[in-house]
Amino acid sequence: MNSIKCFSCGFVGWADQEICKKCGASLTAPPDKSSFEQPPYPNYQPPSENFWQQRMSKRLAITAAIIGAFNLPTLGLLGVGAIVGVIVSLVALKRIKQRPDLYSGQGLATAGLVMSIVSVVIAVPIGIIAAIAIPNLLAARQAANEGSAIYSLRKIGAAEATYQSTWQKYGTLEDLSAEHLIDSNLATGMRSGYKFRVVVSSMILQVCRSSMRLRVRLTIRAAAAGRF
Repeated sequence: MNSIKCFSCGFVGWADQEICKKCGASLTAPPDKSSFEQPPYPNYQPPSENFWQQRMSKRLAITAAIIGAFNLPTLGLLGVGAIVGVIVSLVALKRIKQRPDLYSGQGLATAGLVMSIVSVVIAVPIGIIAAIAIPNLLAARQAANEGSAIYSLRKIGAAEATYQSTWQKYGTLEDLSAEHLIDSNLATGMRSGYKFRVVVSSMILQVCRSSMRLRVRLTIRAAAAGRF
């Protein structure tokens, strides 16, 4: 007599039996395979086949957004960064429009384009203001230094007059500082970007003020007037 094996528990019995003596399962039909499969997680979603392709398609748009965000606080890096950002954004938008099945990220590309343009718009008036203000600031600083130099010459002249009336001779900057006729900073010979030097001869006192491009010599009786 032939034998048969139970599909559920593996018990071997006689072929004329329809039910397994051990587990009670049917011996005529195999069990349903779906009963052995683990049910999927309730919130599980299998990854899309185009997942990596979608990520690759946004690279250009993401690059445009990053360049635009960098251009905004740096004012477009003198225009070079703004031009690069606009070009990358336009290329990304063009590809998205022509091949929407391969390229995406239109919002990122648009944001990068807007930020790059805004950086240029902000940089233009700032550049105009700087072009006007910087020369005026430099001229004002030069005028202030010149005024300070003229004042220092007059102070040295007055100190020499006081020193001569006391000691019957003229003195150097160190001599004037020792008598507290001028301050110690002026005695070093440097102030407001100018160099000062006192040359004492037998009959004539010369007070010299020099800069890198200008050298003026005048006697104690000369007036320190005019622009230097």
